[in-house]
Amino acid sequence: MMPIVSHAKQFVFTSYSFDRVSGEVLLKYRIDEEEFVERLVFPIPATGIPKGIDDELDRALFTLHLIAGVSYYKAKLPPAIVVQSGKLSAEQAASWNKLYTLGLGEFFFRNDLDFRGYIKFPVETARWAVSESSDSIQSETAPRAVSTIGAIVPIGGGKDSLVAIEMLRAASIPFDLFMFGNHSRIREVAAEVGNKLFSVSRTIDPKLIELNKAGAWNGHVPITAYVGIAASIVAMLHGRRDVIFANERSANSGNTEVDGVVINHQYSKSLEAERDIQAYLEAFVSKNIRVFSLLRPLSELDIARRFAANGKYFNVFSSCNTNYKQGGVPTVTRWCGKCPKCAFVFAMLGAFIPRRKMVEMFAEDLLMRTDLLPMYKDLTGYGTMKPFECVGEFEEVIAAFALIHGRGEYEDSPIMKWFETDVMSSRKDIDALIDRALTLSTEHSMPEEYAQLVYASR
Repeated sequence: MMPIVSHAKQFVFTSYSFDRVSGEVLLKYRIDEEEFVERLVFPIPATGIPKGIDDELDRALFTLHLIAGVSYYKAKLPPAIVVQSGKLSAEQAASWNKLYTLGLGEFFFRNDLDFRGYIKFPVETARWAVSESSDSIQSETAPRAVSTIGAIVPIGGGKDSLVAIEMLRAASIPFDLFMFGNHSRIREVAAEVGNKLFSVSRTIDPKLIELNKAGAWNGHVPITAYVGIAASIVAMLHGRRDVIFANERSANSGNTEVDGVVINHQYSKSLEAERDIQAYLEAFVSKNIRVFSLLRPLSELDIARRFAANGKYFNVFSSCNTNYKQGGVPTVTRWCGKCPKCAFVFAMLGAFIPRRKMVEMFAEDLLMRTDLLPMYKDLTGYGTMKPFECVGEFEEVIAAFALIHGRGEYEDSPIMKWFETDVMSSRKDIDALIDRALTLSTEHSMPEEYAQLVYASR
């Protein structure tokens, strides 16, 4: 990998501001002399900002400023990072070094950049920290205890959040929905769910888009971490306690490795990142908010099984990321039929849903597409590399194909003929793969009451 050579000298987290009436947040950055502003608008309660949350809200906004900066920082990768909007302790700086480095892992890999030890957030005496001896926050004005109840569930339009939603609904746990951005397709899915929807609009500085068009470094960022911080702010504003994601255990698996560092497209969805973010929020933001994934013990195959068994949302959901580009305009179809995500979800759901219904949902039979064979090889570990997409582990894709084979509906499929010849004939552990994929993991970071809910649902 090539060393990072940047013509810019300095990336500055300049300032952040919050309008308590309109909910508008301005996040300001600077690369040398060039300034950038990201704008977000948060929903404000009709009764105004709750009393007693000012300090923790400010800490959350500072954290939002830091995570949102990753999109601007990566454009020119200046060697020096300056934080003018606040101060970071050594522990905080180390957390941001890790999140930026591993969260940008795919970006560095695709741009062939040697990122080892490159990112260094500055260390100063922090303005605040959680007391070691109590649950209070030590700051200039310690906030009063805040009453919080209920949950917020980020929804992206795909099957995973819908499975989590139905689990919460079955357990009679009150929840609202959260949407980052303003995509019409996600709103359509949220309307089908029917619960209250909180949305946060986001406007990226047009100058960053122009930089990218002009050839600036660009690529994948740890967006789930950004969404989690934004959802935490909504939870604070509206008196909710839990931010519940639907990230599965396969998000822990990387795509490749470089010099001993795992490159994971889904790093900010992983259990490692989740635990780090939980620890950071508790230590440096608020003890009133809990952020975690409800589906962490589940494989993608188990999630697909539950989604299929539920029988709802078949005609409204979409996991294809071509639907969710900036701008919020939906594509003509819900599934492009060309990307790794489409191929993956077709295999997962095809293990449990009849072929006729699968073709109806996807508008075509992806297992008849010979041009998708290289992609399916990559998804099963028989190709070049696991695709840089939110897809499952090799073994659970093989397990899904085995279940599809057992349905006896795809004898004419060229993809299934390849699977029979090159995979199934040489594997003696197919039943064990299926069993492992449908067995809950014990690894998670949920509060105990939610863990009981999940393990009781098996």
